[in-house]
Amino acid sequence: MTLYFKCLRQYSDFYGRARRAEFWTFWIVTGIVSSILSDALGAGNARFFFLVIFCPWVAVAVRRLHDTGRSGWTLLLAFSCIGVIPLFVFLVEQSHASNQY
Repeated sequence: MTLYFKCLRQYSDFYGRARRAEFWTFWIVTGIVSSILSDALGAGNARFFFLVIFCPWVAVAVRRLHDTGRSGWTLLLAFSCIGVIPLFVFLVEQSHASNQY
C-alpha cells in the first residue's frame, strides 16, 4: 500500500522514474477498488473514482515509460487498437540502469 499512496502523492509528477512494482501495485489496487465500488455502489461511482484516479495513473505510467528508456509520449499508443500491445510490452519490460531520464 505504501507504493499506492506514493503514486497518489506524486499525482502531478511526470518526471523521473517508476519501477515495475510501483506501477503494477498502483494499477492492481486501482482495479480492485474500482470493481468493489462498482459492485457496492453502482457503476456511476466507479466512473467517478476512475476520473479522480486518472491523472495519477497517467503520471505513474509516464514515469514507468521513462524507467524503460522511452518518452512519456509513448503512452499515446493506447489510443490505437494495435498500439496497446507494444505499450503493454513496454510497461512490463525491465528497467534500464542508465538512460536520459
